[in-house]
Amino acid sequence: MRRRWTDICLAVSLLAMFASGLGLFAWHDVPQAQAATGAFLGIPYEAWSHVHIVASIVFSAAAASHLGLNWQPLVRHFRGGAPAATARRKGGLPAG
Repeated sequence: MRRRWTDICLAVSLLAMFASGLGLFAWHDVPQAQAATGAFLGIPYEAWSHVHIVASIVFSAAAASHLGLNWQPLVRHFRGGAPAATARRKGGLPAG
């Protein structure tokens, strides 16, 4: 259950970083009339920046949690060993 929430948190924070990053990028390309107000889509530059920073922090924490929850499979993968359950489930023999 924790893995599911971690993955959801990763996906939502990634989307928030992407959207706020586009907002920050587009803010610099607005016409002079909108630039004078200091807002893009009615949202000030500082708000875009804060959303981007908070989403980045949440994403980093969720990524660390994801690594922690999947540490043993990751170590197994890099050591070259495939779990026997995967080979049985696919109906084949383990490679090697």
